[in-house]
Amino acid sequence: MTKVAPVSIVIPMRNESKSLALLLDGLEKQTLLPSEIIFVDTGSTDQSIDIVNSWWKLKGWQHGTCLVFIKEGAFPGLARNIGITHVTSQWIAFIDAGIVPDDDWLNALYQHVIQHGTTGVFGTCRFTGTSTIKKALCALSYGYNAIHPVLPSSIFHKKVFQIVGMFRSDLRSAEDIVWKEKFIDIYKHSNVCHKAIVHYNSFPDSILLAVKKWFVYGFNTIKAGVMKRQQIMYIIVFMIIVVSFIYHTQLGMVITIAYTIFRGILVPILKSKLLYWWKGNFNAFIITIPLGIILDLSKTIGFLTGYVAKIHMAKK
Repeated sequence: MTKVAPVSIVIPMRNESKSLALLLDGLEKQTLLPSEIIFVDTGSTDQSIDIVNSWWKLKGWQHGTCLVFIKEGAFPGLARNIGITHVTSQWIAFIDAGIVPDDDWLNALYQHVIQHGTTGVFGTCRFTGTSTIKKALCALSYGYNAIHPVLPSSIFHKKVFQIVGMFRSDLRSAEDIVWKEKFIDIYKHSNVCHKAIVHYNSFPDSILLAVKKWFVYGFNTIKAGVMKRQQIMYIIVFMIIVVSFIYHTQLGMVITIAYTIFRGILVPILKSKLLYWWKGNFNAFIITIPLGIILDLSKTIGFLTGYVAKIHMAKK
């Protein structure tokens, strides 16, 4: 019989009917089950809530509960905060809709904090993509098949949030980065449990949606006040490109082509740590070449828009 751990899992969601089945199946197969699962729906207009309730009614386990709270219009940070305030367990694990955990994910996290006597640990996420565009976006952002520590694969003792504080509720993205920086600043570590693995391949399935997402991320990065070196680097690069075109068109073309090759060919290889990361899907490699500079431009515009909004707010 599978054991149930004194752990509450908090999951924000909005319109996740297409991805929920894999997440729910993954939770059900955990070698160590959570005693509580809390979904916080931020305004789904699809069947997300019904899917969760039907799943628990059919598959729910003894000594476990599954609750759904609704807060329309909430961003991920506020959704997590709502979940945290309602948990009944001393340990809180985080995962997101669109993410699929390995069967031993929760057990690996829980055993790590118990055996090491720590207040929390970050799990890891393997990034992949199933379609041509998703594979290209994965390679450009995280690296195809790359594994990184992430907050939606982590576990913390409830008292941590009394010390570090809650997640910022005004950010559409980057709230996890802000919280992680505060956690590291206070606890002086960011322990990682490499045995705790989840999988993510829910990248946008169109270039237009990707451009919008990268813009929103750039804007909220300024709002959050994080990743300042990246902000400066991106803005400087595109200033150089613009100035080079003004100075000499051919020079501008050369610099643009060089950056496109660097961003669209070399960076995916370095991040993926694979020369042929696109193996089996050459179209993903072709799309990645121009897509890199397009996404970087979108993010840079998001940065600049964020700065303008910040200045505007300061003048009020």
